[in-house]
Amino acid sequence: MSQHKKKKTWLKVILGVLVILVVAAILSLIFIDSILKGGIQTIGSTVTQCKVSVDNVNLSFRKGELLIEKFVIGNPEG
Repeated sequence: MSQHKKKKTWLKVILGVLVILVVAAILSLIFIDSILKGGIQTIGSTVTQCKVSVDNVNLSFRKGELLIEKFVIGNPEG
């Protein structure tokens, strides 16, 4: 394999990885509200050992705000 072909192959690999990272970043931004909601409910329930529910989560990077609506922590057993 010539030096030129090796360079071309590496450029394609690097470009492919960059495309995958950009797509992953965009998808994360699109679904960040759902990801946060699930995380709050799952981790919150684990930490408190009570049911934790959230109706809506809205993260705004532009405004620097995180809005959590109807955040409910259930009563512990006992």
